[in-house]
Amino acid sequence: MDIIWVLDTDHLSLIQRGYPNVKQRSDEIGSGKAITVVTLEEQMKGWLNLINRYNDQPSQSEKLILAYNCLTLLG
Repeated sequence: MDIIWVLDTDHLSLIQRGYPNVKQRSDEIGSGKAITVVTLEEQMKGWLNLINRYNDQPSQSEKLILAYNCLTLLG
């Protein structure tokens, strides 16, 4: 039987931000990872919040592009 590790939002966020210890452990686990729909919702809300915040601010276009890129990774 294969083991699936369920990541909570905090762990997923640390992996996304590249925290070395958490990323190393995640890499050791390999592909046997999953997230819950709650984590997906929290991630989507966060990225949509950033998109809405920076959408009308041309000086923040890099942050807007990053938010859209991160949102597409969730799909």
